[in-house]
Amino acid sequence: MRILFSVVIFLLNYVNTSGNSSGSIPEFVVQVYGVLLLLLGVAELGPPPGLPTRNSERMEETTREITQSISSSLSPALAETSRWISATYVSLTPATHVLVVINEEIVFSLGDGVAKNEEALGACLEALRDSTGNRIALPGGHPGVRVFPEGARNCVLVQGFRRGCLLVGSGDVLKEYGKGDLRWLGVLAKSLEAEFGDEK
Repeated sequence: MRILFSVVIFLLNYVNTSGNSSGSIPEFVVQVYGVLLLLLGVAELGPPPGLPTRNSERMEETTREITQSISSSLSPALAETSRWISATYVSLTPATHVLVVINEEIVFSLGDGVAKNEEALGACLEALRDSTGNRIALPGGHPGVRVFPEGARNCVLVQGFRRGCLLVGSGDVLKEYGKGDLRWLGVLAKSLEAEFGDEK
């Protein structure tokens, strides 16, 4: 938008100087403001190439190898579905870790440093059972956050579905997630529920 305004200013300057009217704006002032608007417009387009941005750093982080763990009880098809859902959510949201829990057992995990912690998992599931909705965010002091490593405990989401839940950990705070990110978590949980059906 500012680029457009700067072009308009340069055109008006041309008209102003070609008309030779006595009450005209000094040409120097018009040119300075035109150049400033042009520079501001270019700056709005984005940082110069090569400068790191939050998104480029996020892209580098998600393209590296991330540890995953798959339960031997999962069929290859269900393991692939869990992998796809988890990797997609980690790639496109502030999430860094995703656990798929079926029948109170972690059957799939994506993210570094996830250790088996039955007590923390039980606390997550209990908090979900006690809630009125199907999605909760655990506060930092809740024992359930210990299901994730230290760097992924700032925001722990628990999204329930019929036979289990998705646990999502992140080093970012809840407000970093958009409404669409949270809604999408519910959609992914429903697709997992449909995929798992009656099998494990």
